[in-house]
Amino acid sequence: PQTAYFGRATFAGAINFVTKNPSLQEWGGEVTGEIGQYGTSDAIVSVNGPIIDDKLGVRLTARNLTKGAQYTENMQNMEVGERNTESGSLTVLYTPTDALRIKVFGEYAKLHDGLSMVFDFPVNEFGNCSPGGAATPQWICGVPPSVDIALSRVGFPAVLDGPFRDAMSQRSIYKRVLLGAGDHMIIRNTTAHAIADYQFGNGMTLSGIAAYHRTKAQWLEESTQDAKFGFFPCPRPNGCGRPFGQYLFLTDGLRYDRSLEARLTSDQEQRLRWIVGATYSNASSEVVSNGELPATPPSTFGLNALNTTETYGVFGGVNFDFTEKLTGGVELRYQSDEVFLNPNQRAATVRTIDDTFKSTTPRVSLQYQLTPDYMVYGSYAQGVRPGTFNGALLARPQFVIDILTQQFGVTLAVEEEELTMYELGLKGRWLDQRLQATVAVYKGEVTNQQISQSIFVNTPQFTGTVGFINNAGETDLQGVEIESSWLVIDRWRLDAGFSYADPEIVKDNCAQCVRIGGTLKSSEGKNIDGVPLVTGNLTVGYTIPLDADRNWYSRVEYFY
Repeated sequence: PQTAYFGRATFAGAINFVTKNPSLQEWGGEVTGEIGQYGTSDAIVSVNGPIIDDKLGVRLTARNLTKGAQYTENMQNMEVGERNTESGSLTVLYTPTDALRIKVFGEYAKLHDGLSMVFDFPVNEFGNCSPGGAATPQWICGVPPSVDIALSRVGFPAVLDGPFRDAMSQRSIYKRVLLGAGDHMIIRNTTAHAIADYQFGNGMTLSGIAAYHRTKAQWLEESTQDAKFGFFPCPRPNGCGRPFGQYLFLTDGLRYDRSLEARLTSDQEQRLRWIVGATYSNASSEVVSNGELPATPPSTFGLNALNTTETYGVFGGVNFDFTEKLTGGVELRYQSDEVFLNPNQRAATVRTIDDTFKSTTPRVSLQYQLTPDYMVYGSYAQGVRPGTFNGALLARPQFVIDILTQQFGVTLAVEEEELTMYELGLKGRWLDQRLQATVAVYKGEVTNQQISQSIFVNTPQFTGTVGFINNAGETDLQGVEIESSWLVIDRWRLDAGFSYADPEIVKDNCAQCVRIGGTLKSSEGKNIDGVPLVTGNLTVGYTIPLDADRNWYSRVEYFY
């Protein structure tokens, strides 16, 4: 984890994307085109150059990415899954002096997707477990039947008829329906950031970063009941403008975040190198789902939730060369998150909740240069995932909260999830530097793990499914990763990778498993779902030079 420098939730490290700088010497451009299966196409056009030679440069980029329909639904033989993204960006680089460098980047992107794929496994047909003594088996215990028998029940294209649009516009965050004809999801992203670096005469650098991001999203979800599972009538007497048996949900999402960072870095050519910095960020998200259920008028079904987080952090790091071969480093971050939640802005009786989560996360590393060509390293690091709330419980009766607290340890505030990780590795080049490889062995532990689940509550006063998160999990992580690249001859190159991961669940809390098997601990001793034990890849590439500026190449890739 890279929590010390980059903050929370960087459990698997951090990837730093650096946008290409505009040229300060000459104008140029680039055109990239790609076509592929299922109507895939990707076109990128960029132009860049100096406004003031050696001082001010700009880069303009435009892109259109289309993914064609990849699926065919079974009821009407319709193609579904089409996606399209249009984006444009502007980068400005200003270097008024040798000491000062300012870079500003802005981008606007619009994503609009067509009818999505719905994949349904008919549990009711093949269920063989009856948790809680239900009359009809609702679960499959053991090995399920072949997935080939699953139904793809997209059914019909959703139609945003006039009455539905009018009803949703009154309840939308945006006060109107953003979706156009044929759209099932639309996202509008606005991103901007500015970075300034000033280098003093003694080699120290003062840096500042300001960033802004906003996402406006709206997506349509439909549910179509076919003859096998029964029909639901249209709730309006004059029809719904769409096939009998279909009803819709329209969900709005709005998110923005702003951040500031300042840091001071020492001369990196010295034996003792250091960095200190401070960060501030403010983030807000709002989500509401409106829809139309059978025999009911359009109304709000998902809570109109508002979540805001204000974060303050300070960080620092020191690296020291003990000898020409041995280097050690220590990093530390202190961070405070003030989190506020209003789970339903449209209900005056629902109370809000807020809390502050604080953490101190260290990282210690040591590396030894065995020869000029390879070195070994070791590291110890701690990471945290931000705390959150069980906000939906605020709309539930207190006795329901008491039941969940007594049986499953549920609380309104969910504490931070913590990761402790150890890593040993070897990096180097061999065979006259034609072969380079990295081998890493790691072992870690996730504690206070946040587990999301739901359970059906059935009492005389309340009946319904209640979702919640609790800090009830613990997982051990261990594995090995190998990456290598070998230039066999000047034209022939091999790249290969291998990973073995063994994440074992040590402690679990499965509320639904109580009804199925009578125990909360059904997953303990098993691996995490969806994490393959072994993955690998092999790439063979061959290059033929045409002249000083051009090459032909061919490449074959295999992934396991």
